[in-house]
Order: sequence, then C-alpha cells, then structure tokens
Amino acid sequence: MKGLAARLGSDRHTAGRFAVNAQSDAPFSWARFAALFLFLCALFVLRKPDTLLNPQFWAEDGSLLFHDQLVEGGLAPVLHAYRGYLIVNSRLVAAFAALFPVVYAPLIYNLAAVAIAALGCSLFALPWYRHLVHADSLRVILCVAAAGALSTDSLAGNLTNSQWYLALAALVLLARETSPSEPVPIWQTTLCALTGLLAALTNPVLVVTTPICIWLLVRKRNRALAAAILAGVIVQVVRFRLDSGFTTPPVPRGVAQIDHLAAAAVIGTVYRVILSSIAGSKVSEFFSHADAVGAFLCTLIAAVAWLVWLCLRLDRGKRLQAGVAVYIGTASILLPLVARGGLSNGFATVTRVIERGEQYFFIEGCMLLLLVAVSIEYALRSCRKSFQAVLLFLVLAGGFAGNFAVLPFVDLHWREGAAQIDAWRIARAKNALVGGVTVLLNPEDWAIRLPTTYPELTITGFPDHVIATPGGDAAAAFRVQGAAIGSSADSTYVDLPTVLGINAIYRVRAVIETSGGATVSLLAHGEVAGRNRVETAPVTVAGPNSVLETQVVTDDTQRLCIHIRRHAGDPAAFQSITITRL
Repeated sequence: MKGLAARLGSDRHTAGRFAVNAQSDAPFSWARFAALFLFLCALFVLRKPDTLLNPQFWAEDGSLLFHDQLVEGGLAPVLHAYRGYLIVNSRLVAAFAALFPVVYAPLIYNLAAVAIAALGCSLFALPWYRHLVHADSLRVILCVAAAGALSTDSLAGNLTNSQWYLALAALVLLARETSPSEPVPIWQTTLCALTGLLAALTNPVLVVTTPICIWLLVRKRNRALAAAILAGVIVQVVRFRLDSGFTTPPVPRGVAQIDHLAAAAVIGTVYRVILSSIAGSKVSEFFSHADAVGAFLCTLIAAVAWLVWLCLRLDRGKRLQAGVAVYIGTASILLPLVARGGLSNGFATVTRVIERGEQYFFIEGCMLLLLVAVSIEYALRSCRKSFQAVLLFLVLAGGFAGNFAVLPFVDLHWREGAAQIDAWRIARAKNALVGGVTVLLNPEDWAIRLPTTYPELTITGFPDHVIATPGGDAAAAFRVQGAAIGSSADSTYVDLPTVLGINAIYRVRAVIETSGGATVSLLAHGEVAGRNRVETAPVTVAGPNSVLETQVVTDDTQRLCIHIRRHAGDPAAFQSITITRL
C-alpha cells in the first residue's frame, strides 16, 4: 500500500522521480528479502510473545472461523459471508488447521497471521518500489515501522485482523514497477495476481482501488494483478448486495451527516494515525482524555501545513503520487465509517474519543509512513541515505516506544477448553445427543459457543434463570449461557446464541402471558434482519398460556432472537419457548 500512489503519478520510466544523491543502489537479493521477512516475523512475535508461548484464539478466530469450520467441516464455510463480505483467506487457514488436533488450532492460526503480517510489511523493501522511495535503506525502515511503530494492538498475532496486512500486500503489489529491459517471470505475475485476488476476497476495503485498477487496465500496466483485484472486488460487492442475511446501515445523506463523517475521519486520523504513530498510543489517549483541544488543533494544523508544503515542493509526478496516497488513506477510513453503523460516533468530539478501532486506521497509518519517508528523501536529497534512514527512524521512535508492546492474552486455559470441544466433536460424530459447550475467549465477552444436538429444546425460567430442557428430559436440563433478555416500550425479547445449529430450520412455539388483553405478534430473526426475519400476524391474547408459533432459519452466527411485539394493550412476557428442529 505504501507504494500504491506510484502507478498513477508518472511516465513508465521517470515516474515523477526527483534528484537523489548519486550513491549506487545495492543489487537485489532474494536472500536479503527472506532475511527481512524472517526478521519481521520475529518482530511480531516479540511484540506479543503469547502468540507462540501461550497461543489462544482472539475474537472471531474462535467464535467464527474455528466454530464454523468445526460445525460444518471441509471447504463449506469458505464462501460464507461475515457481516456481508467474504473472508476467504481466513477461512482457508481455518480449513487447513482443521487437519490437526483441536489443541493446536490457535497456534496454527497465529503462525499464519504472523506470516501474513510479515509478508505484507516486507514487500516494500523490494527494488520494484525505488520509483516511490529511492533509497533501499529508507524502504527497509518503512517496512519495520509498518510492523512495529503503528498502533495495532488488535491486529498483532491473530488471524481475524490479518486481512489488513493482506490488503497491504495487495496495495504494495499494485504499485510494482519493473524494468522494461527485464521480462517479469510468469510465476511472479501469477503469484502476485493470486495474492491480489485472495486479498480482495478477504478484505472489502480494497474496493477503494477500483479506479486505480481500471486505470492500470486501460494503460496496460500490471494488468494481471489489477484484473485479479478488480474481479475480487466485484465478487465482494455482488455478495454484499445479494446477501439477504445482512442489512447495511443507511448511507448518510445531507450536509449534517456528511459533516459528521468528515469530522470523525479527521478526529480519528489525528488521534489514531498521526499522534499514535509519532508519539505512541498512550500519548494520544492522554491528550484525548485530558481534553487537550490545543494539542489536537496544533497537530491538525501542523499536518495540514506539512501536506501543503509537500504538495507545493514536489514535482508534478510525485505530487500526483502523494495525492493518490492521501486518497487511499482517506477512502480506507471513510469506508468503514460509512459501512459500520455507529463507528463514527466514537469520534464525534475532538476530545474524549471513545473508539479505538485501530484496524480501520492501519492503511492510513501506512500511507502516513510513506509520505513522511518521501518528505525526508526530498528535503534531504543531498544527504547520505544512511542519514535519511536514521532520521526517519528517529521521527517514528515515539511510535516504536509507545506501540511496540502488545498486551498478553488473559490465560483462559485453552487446553481445558480444547478437551471440552474434542468431547463435543466426538459425541456429535457418533450421533450422540450432546449439550452445548461454551469456551471463553480473548477479549472479554467473546466465546466459542457450540450448539446442542438435541432435536427439541424447551426454554423456561424467564427472566432470571433461563433453563433449556432437551426433549422433555428434566435430568438433562442445562443453564443457557449467554442468553440476553430485555424489553422496550413495545417489545420483550430473548436472544439465544448458544443452543441452535447453523443455517437450520426451526419451529418456534412461544407460550406467553399478559396481565390483561393485548394485541401481539411473534418476531424471530438472526443477528441482523434479513432472510431469516419472520413475524406472525398480530393476534389478540389475554391472560396466561397464549400460544404463538412460527418457523425460522438461523443464520451463520447461530443466533436467534425472539420478540413478543406489542401492538396494543398490556405488555406480554414469555412463559416458555419450545424450539424444534425440522
């Protein structure tokens, strides 16, 4: 990504180059590149030693990737969407890890995540990017900074967020420029195209590269990779639109909403990109929570002044490259702010920022690193390359100091959880009836929730002691873990994430009661409204033992939320819910 701007900025041979010192470039060596890759692998492990020493699942690593692979098996989960988009690379790693014992799954996920991250961060060191940053030493420092100086706590050592490093790899490859006198080996072209396709089928943020891919295709440059990324983007967009199990938040309309998004992008950039990368995330958090409006304004003014200076001083080719870098950084943060409802609310004020979301600012952070390196190389073009590299490192020293160490996992005794999962897996393989299993994960409130294999459950004990009784067998009753029960002015609901199968058809029979007469309907849906949203026609009920019934299909998350919707009369409450698999 650091080099993405290059392809738009200039002639094939000159590409907006500016004068640099006359020191000769070192010849390219794949051995040196491999050494950098291994060094960055070690760097990521040093940032979070638990990645190897105490491997555990992080968030969707366990609750989604491992869970779906365990429940469905094979390659079936690969084309399952999550939040409306595909995550093919992560699903493929999960399918590979399923070939090994359960206890080793977190280690395999973490190793894959480290390798993907190191690859994404090391590619810019290749000589293909001398048209962007001429000095090899500067590009190496940029690679190391992308791995260790940015605030990436939630990205380090987990497969879920490795998609951002994979997107970085695709963006860097998209800027590749090779010598016209040296034909590119077909294996390189093919490997780059496959990487781009896999990245686009894993991280939807690459939709921002659409105009760049089209431009490259028109100019007949780097066509295989551009076509592969564009194909992946098209698949993601089509899947997003057709996935009836996902409802997108409304696109903001009007000046007020656009202003809100723009303000959130600026505030997030100041705290999560500029301050965090230069001074460290703790300094950024300090300024935010100390209501240091002056620090925010000074940072913003300095950043704008620097960009204006850079724009005025660079020649036309480099200016366009810098402009595209700003476009990529801005678009990569605006996309999640629009698509993730409520994310922008975390950046609604210039202080007291309440949203971390550092993964959404990762690409923008890498673009910042690129522009800083370009500025140093231009301003100090008469100085030695080694001096430029040292200065770049010093500029980012605060980021290295403040962001390098990542908090370790809370030890949740994965081996014990793996034993429970193994027992569940073996029992299910023997077609034995088995209760649900819940294994807690990092961070807090995440868990692997494996469903029961009972064909029928009756759920009682609302609202405080929710108990599930399988097939009327009181001796096999168990406490439903993770059930959420609540009410609003017109609805009483129960959210059941642990007791059901994935993408299965169920009959839901709810017995309800009211203190007086009421007109109500039964509404059932998955995590979000969509294909599996069903609602009965309103009926009038009175007193206890009134029955409402419907059929519903659970979604990819297993979740089923059941509401009593009140249209008129007194509030209604659940007495029991019987869920039968059809």
